[in-house]
Amino acid sequence: MKKKITNKQIYKMLPFLLILFCIVAYRLSIRNTINAWQTTKELTTKANTLNDAPDKIQQLKRQISVFDNLIGSSAADSMETRQKILEKTGTFCSENNIMLVNFASPFLADKGTYCLETNLVTIEGSFQELVQYIYNMENVWKPGKVVSTRFYTTKDLKTQEKHLYANVYIQKVKKK
Repeated sequence: MKKKITNKQIYKMLPFLLILFCIVAYRLSIRNTINAWQTTKELTTKANTLNDAPDKIQQLKRQISVFDNLIGSSAADSMETRQKILEKTGTFCSENNIMLVNFASPFLADKGTYCLETNLVTIEGSFQELVQYIYNMENVWKPGKVVSTRFYTTKDLKTQEKHLYANVYIQKVKKK
């Protein structure tokens, strides 16, 4: 016996059939279209990035050359730095009546791809002359970066006079 489906029953089933049709249509075609659109969008973004790559590479190469110029060039530069510090300090000391007390050998610290050279200069004189020396070392002569300065006094027991000293630490970064 066949049961006939009435129009009233068809109208009641129609929303469920419509929902079922939407689910099947989404799974078979709409989902694939959305995934393809998202993939296209990602690939377009990557392609734009790749188009800008030569310009970015050139910009990075310029930055590297600027950093290389700031760092310095070679190990032979170490003697040039010490020689420059000694020459400028000696000239300044003779012109301003201050005394070079100590010029220690440089301390080298290996930091992987670069080396950090630290020179210590100890001078004795008046406060104004010492500050002028530090200013010249930092802003005029620039053999390296003045990273620290320590002022201290000592008392001469024979003459009962106080002497002012300055320890000046000068650092320079060098490529290996």
